[in-house]
Amino acid sequence: MSTASPSERPRTPGEVIDLAIAENKRWDWLCFGLVIAFATVGLVAIGYGAATNQQWTTIGGSVASVIFWPTLYYALGVWRSNTALRVLEASLSDPKEAKETFAALRAVYLARHAKGKTQ
Repeated sequence: MSTASPSERPRTPGEVIDLAIAENKRWDWLCFGLVIAFATVGLVAIGYGAATNQQWTTIGGSVASVIFWPTLYYALGVWRSNTALRVLEASLSDPKEAKETFAALRAVYLARHAKGKTQ
């Protein structure tokens, strides 16, 4: 049973995608903020450790710099997801292509997340 009132119009694909991207925005900022923080802290610690000849500070800076890469990977993943959603908006907005797009998305989702299970 649907909870939407009859006077409410269905949301367009663009509205749904805008909402999804807005929900991703927090993670987007978090990932890029952490990338900047890890890179800055790592480089400063490496520079300070090298300047004062302290090996543990340099090692700590190296660890912080290494953590930079997975964070960058996740940040780029969020960006790619948002871009993919924007590309889908064009095909989902066209009624002729919407059914074909839905079938293709369903096949990709089942192949990736359902591990071969079909419904």
